[in-house]
Amino acid sequence: MPSNIDVKLRRSPLHEEHVRLGAKMTEFGGFEMPLQYRGIREEHMAVRQFCGLFDASHMGEIEISGRHRKEFVNYLLTNDANRIGPGSAQYSLMCNNDGGVIDDLFVMDMGERYILVVNASNTATDLEHILKVGDSFRQSYAAGNASCSSDALSEGVDVRIADISDTLALLALQGPGAETVLGSVLGTSVSHIKYFSFETLKYGETDVIVSRTGYTGEDGFELYLEPGRAVELWRSLLECEVDGSTVTPCGLGARDSLRLEMGYSLYGHELSTEINPYEAGLGFTVRLDKAEFVGREALAGVKASGPARHIVGLKLVERGVPRTSDRVCVNGEDVGYVTSGGFSPVLGAGIALALVSAEAASVISEDKSTSLSVVQRGRRLSAQAAKTPFVAPRVKR
Repeated sequence: MPSNIDVKLRRSPLHEEHVRLGAKMTEFGGFEMPLQYRGIREEHMAVRQFCGLFDASHMGEIEISGRHRKEFVNYLLTNDANRIGPGSAQYSLMCNNDGGVIDDLFVMDMGERYILVVNASNTATDLEHILKVGDSFRQSYAAGNASCSSDALSEGVDVRIADISDTLALLALQGPGAETVLGSVLGTSVSHIKYFSFETLKYGETDVIVSRTGYTGEDGFELYLEPGRAVELWRSLLECEVDGSTVTPCGLGARDSLRLEMGYSLYGHELSTEINPYEAGLGFTVRLDKAEFVGREALAGVKASGPARHIVGLKLVERGVPRTSDRVCVNGEDVGYVTSGGFSPVLGAGIALALVSAEAASVISEDKSTSLSVVQRGRRLSAQAAKTPFVAPRVKR
């Protein structure tokens, strides 16, 4: 393990397991996390071919409860919580009043509460924002500016907000073998759990929230459980053998290359307070037809006028690897920059997501003869437009 890591970094409940397995550790989101074990490409292909296991315990979880929890979640986020019910999850965005993205997250409807699964690096900022929005929510609904249940005025708005991140460990089991492996370890079939749905099952005497979601484009599950039982479940999954194949421990490097092949956004790259959902290609998460929510007016304006920029996919046609912040040129003119770049083990080529002007995005998509390049340390790397996802997803819908 590198000795230059700040000792003040937080550690996952699985930290000692990573050290035992010889992981190369790195800082991420204020945590000391595994970057890789056997190598990024090997771990990447293990997920695509059979099954990989990730520690995602650095992610934050914020609980929203109270009688008016649904109204508040709808006021806080861009998507519509009315479209899901208990046992279902939803991808959504949390925006500021200007329409910039504060974070992207998953909403889990637990029945009597919601759990927002947020990015590790944003947990503290998200919580501060949510608490402030809670104050404006109460004022807004008390003033009758948006719909709420009829008892809101007479009894007061009832919303409770709590950071429960320290009460949960999170493992991600991803790959075409995930369903078989997990069913074997839990001793019960998980085939009935639908995509973006979850169920609480047992691992021995321990409750495990089994969610059919992930960040790789493969079928798989995210597993939430008490931190004290995480090591035992981690080891059981890694020791499970199916037809001679075993699960591969995977680090943040493979997690990033897998999500890049899918064209999935990463906060701080394709999303930020300076990039709105429509520019990021996530307009499907914005429900302008629901009641008032934070950023609605600004986002309605963006949709009406059209976004000024677009995220596009690029693939190099020569040897090289695009990197974040590399400039992108169309016919020799600088039109934007690479938000995420890397090497695709499946395609055997450098790929990238880039934020470019709307005009350039139109030219790239319509004119296949356009000269397209990525500028890296003064060198121009020839590229071509590529549809995302770069690799076909195999989630079980």
